[in-house]
Amino acid sequence: MTSAFPQEAIPFGAPHSGSQTSREAAEKITPHMHHLERVVLDYLISCGPKGSTNDETARALKMLPDTVRPRVRWLVMHNFVYDSGMTRKVELTGRRATVWVVS
Repeated sequence: MTSAFPQEAIPFGAPHSGSQTSREAAEKITPHMHHLERVVLDYLISCGPKGSTNDETARALKMLPDTVRPRVRWLVMHNFVYDSGMTRKVELTGRRATVWVVS
């Protein structure tokens, strides 16, 4: 499974809303996107069938949730990760969140 992870760079860069601050953030993260997706994927692999929410992943990897969410979305869109059908409560908000697992 892990050997199928694409080694090429992300072709179009990070999306942004068009505002100056959003464009600057997108430009800053683009060179690191592939590495961050690999880090998130490796963590989710290590979680096995219990999976992880975005919040749990962010805490475990000492990343901001705003960094983790788009990485997970990319992994889902490319069929590396999927919604397990489970949810868990997020500590900070008390809301339920999707548990992601590796395909």
